[in-house]
Amino acid sequence: MRFRTLLLWFTLLSGTISSSSAEDFRSYIKNSWDFHRVPQPPSILQSKHWNHWVLMPWRYRWGKEYDGQLAQRLKEAGFNGAMCDHSPQKAEIHEQAGLLWYLDHAAGKGDLYLYPENTTQEALRAPNRPVCLADPQVWARLRGRLDESLDDAREYNTRIAYALDDEVSWSSFTSPCKWDNSPATMADFHRWLTERYGHREAVMAQWGSSGEQFWERMATPDDFQDLYNRPWPQWNLSPWADALSYMDSQFNNLIGDLVTHANAVDGLTPTGIVGGQCPSPYGGYDYAKLMRKVQFLEAYDLGCSAEIARSLNPGNAIPLVKTGFGDPLDPHSIWFYWYYLAHGDRGLISWADGWFRDEGVPEERVLRLGGEIQKLSRSSEKIFSAKWLHDGVAIYYSHPSIQVSWFIDCETHGKTWINRSSSMNNVLASTVGTFWAWVKLLEDAGVQYNFYSYADLLEKGLDPHEYKVLILPRALALSDQEAEEMVKYVAAGGHLIADHSPGWFDQHLTGRARPVLDELFGIKTRPKARPGQFFGGHILAELDADRYYLLNFVEAGAMMWDYCRRQDGFVVAERDLPTFKERRHGAGWANLMNVSIMEYAFLRTFDWAEAKKYRAPIEKLLRRAGVKPWTEMRVKGKRPPRVEMTYWQKDDRVIVCIVRNPLVLAKGPVVGPEPDSFGETLKLTVIFDETKEDVVNERTETSLGNGSEFQIPWATQEAAMLSFRQ
Repeated sequence: MRFRTLLLWFTLLSGTISSSSAEDFRSYIKNSWDFHRVPQPPSILQSKHWNHWVLMPWRYRWGKEYDGQLAQRLKEAGFNGAMCDHSPQKAEIHEQAGLLWYLDHAAGKGDLYLYPENTTQEALRAPNRPVCLADPQVWARLRGRLDESLDDAREYNTRIAYALDDEVSWSSFTSPCKWDNSPATMADFHRWLTERYGHREAVMAQWGSSGEQFWERMATPDDFQDLYNRPWPQWNLSPWADALSYMDSQFNNLIGDLVTHANAVDGLTPTGIVGGQCPSPYGGYDYAKLMRKVQFLEAYDLGCSAEIARSLNPGNAIPLVKTGFGDPLDPHSIWFYWYYLAHGDRGLISWADGWFRDEGVPEERVLRLGGEIQKLSRSSEKIFSAKWLHDGVAIYYSHPSIQVSWFIDCETHGKTWINRSSSMNNVLASTVGTFWAWVKLLEDAGVQYNFYSYADLLEKGLDPHEYKVLILPRALALSDQEAEEMVKYVAAGGHLIADHSPGWFDQHLTGRARPVLDELFGIKTRPKARPGQFFGGHILAELDADRYYLLNFVEAGAMMWDYCRRQDGFVVAERDLPTFKERRHGAGWANLMNVSIMEYAFLRTFDWAEAKKYRAPIEKLLRRAGVKPWTEMRVKGKRPPRVEMTYWQKDDRVIVCIVRNPLVLAKGPVVGPEPDSFGETLKLTVIFDETKEDVVNERTETSLGNGSEFQIPWATQEAAMLSFRQ
């Protein structure tokens, strides 16, 4: 065993299965400003203003003048939050009514977010971003706006956060573009490349024979269309990958600079962004970078961005909020508030279009929302400043894998790749479908998790005593050093589970002769990764987004999975490779499933019984690692479908939150033949794996005594909450 371990280490370190990259990726992450964390002190981020859930109405097109009288009526009805836009022009009204408020567009609008006239198809195809984010004059203008806005805002005691801008991006949302080739950006790009590689010659060695042209302009997918007909070992997307990674860093370093500048003006108020987007190659949403640059975040839950942000939020200190749309008292809206509260969110920005209008949300109905706000606020105090409890499962967050997966998905678009809008990618990206399937499978299995980023892995490794299982979800791109850390993790007792094709590419998206973890998984020979070898055989990706552009990944997958090879009910990824290959290494196990689990998102919605069978082989792997649920629930003697339990620890108590858990994509929930009910009250039985002491129904503040089984009422549009003494 020891000889095999040493041999594997030698193989990895010798480079016989590695790429040609000369970069020290670990050193880059540890030393570059790209991963430098802005101050995120809990004393500020968890202040008294943020110790309860806050609803902040965005007063866009609501039908009533906002004045002191209305603010007081809202406060008396139970409202607790408000907003200001660009400047604290309504702050005096909020202050007198005692409403907490955030300031939006504190750095103005039109730079970090580009107006529609600057994001037309013609503009996205142009070589330069209309506003260059490397231009010192742009930085000065943004800082100046902050100075002006915050100098006035800091005088008010009810301020709780500053948002630099809304739906910010270095492109447009996360839509692709050909930016940015402006002189300031290209000069800084050269500096950045030298920082990563050491010198220009090393960059050219990585980029290959065509690299010189990309020193003068940034690469785009147009430059690599011929790769779709070649085996993956012949792919070299390094010039494009480096351009994307640089633009992400340019954007996030600017965000971090502005946050730090805001702190210098007002050091008592967290600053960040709102309208955050799906993890994507374009736009700046590498969450391993972004979560180190903000102190406040509202992100749309696209592509598991909420789960990723929660996981990468140190100590759950950063205030995370969501935006809600539609009728604020609709049962699904009420569920939405409780669902994210149960996951640690501290509030909601409510898009108040149509409020106070008889044909929209009449005044009487608006005021009734205050009672719901008070319920949410009181319950939220139970878990704020608490620690999220996971069950020893980490899901790997690899942004280079998101980049290369996007390029593979674009095969069917061909030269029309630039039309793959953010709205399409949000629901049809392979990584989006894979992330959603994994998190819902784990939640349905009664297991909680954290996402774990590539930056965290290279900075501090992964402790198998804290995380018994590391899941690689479509982790196509892994550096040699990441692979080394994973080998160490398994040797020390960790269980590595990869769905399919891990490490075919390095961190710069250069293809390898063999995936970097093949030795660990015990794969001695394998077919070449070429067209015809994946999924249905006619394209490289699992989904054809060009053909099914009007659908989401659940619907598009249902049109394609029947054409794929199956093994034991699973869709096989690499058609000529065995499934569920496992190998003992040191004290742990490495498992290469070679299947896609995206179909699970379909099954849990349309066939719950089949979904349970589908989970069984993966639950078996989890149990072998010592991961199993410690809480169960029953309604009328059966486990209710699509219900999740989240766990928090605060002082000497553990709080269990129970909430409906449908799959909700950008355009709403994915609804099957038996939709989840929102609005009825059920008798819920909660069963612990051992006797718990001093159990309390936190919603009614009723003592339930000691025991292992308890029955409580559960209003299904809300969250049930139990606690016990640890």
